[in-house]
Amino acid sequence: EALALADEIVVMNDAKIEQAGKTRSVFDAPKTAFVARFLGSHNVVAMPEGMVAVRSDALKVTNEKSAKLPGTITNIEYQGTHVALTASVSGAQEVTALLSDKDFFGNPKELGEAIGLDWEASAAHALAG
Repeated sequence: EALALADEIVVMNDAKIEQAGKTRSVFDAPKTAFVARFLGSHNVVAMPEGMVAVRSDALKVTNEKSAKLPGTITNIEYQGTHVALTASVSGAQEVTALLSDKDFFGNPKELGEAIGLDWEASAAHALAG
């Protein structure tokens, strides 16, 4: 709600400012895992180069083994215009992809199915700490 009402926001954690700035800038490029999780709609992913934030709507689901993240579907939630597909990746880590209903039902997936998750390089934001 704060994103819809404000021009600028400040995200605090334990009385410390984690990030401040224009709402769109903070949402599009969270600086810490806390900010990414607090804002929602972001996945915090452990990659070999470090932690990154990737928006759920930036993830692409593939069948390719060469994808950045291999995973197994653990949940599928129909949300009307979109489908939220959650996958277990790298052990206990979970990632959610938000797909249009057209994309999902054009190539439906099943619980337990092995998938690949990919994204454009510009969609991943390195996280501090």
